Amino acid sequence: MKNLTSRILESNEEFATFTLTSEDLDKIKQQDFEKAYNMAVEVGFKNISCDVIIGLPDETLDMFEKTVNYVLGLEHITHISAYSLEVHENTKLDFLVNNNFVTLPAEDAEREMKYLLDRNLDES
Repeated sequence: MKNLTSRILESNEEFATFTLTSEDLDKIKQQDFEKAYNMAVEVGFKNISCDVIIGLPDETLDMFEKTVNYVLGLEHITHISAYSLEVHENTKLDFLVNNNFVTLPAEDAEREMKYLLDRNLDES
């Protein structure tokens, strides 16, 4: 990572990508995101891209809205990509969903999350 960061800075590109999913992730992952974001800012990145995952297990619209507001509040986030969670067959997540250990948001709830993101991006 250090070599990659050095090469990017030497080529005058100021772009870094990190992924933030949702507030329902444990604190360690959120702290990891914040640490990576802050490190990128400290070394001079001014254009940082952030991926947001829509439809995480047990995610509510309120949880997703907090994530969106958090990301939009970060000064150096200049691009946000949003992806719907996909559950692939024979994966751990597939097992957890099919055995009712976790619940995915309903399609209507996921659609509301997408609309919420679109509205907030339009307003920012």
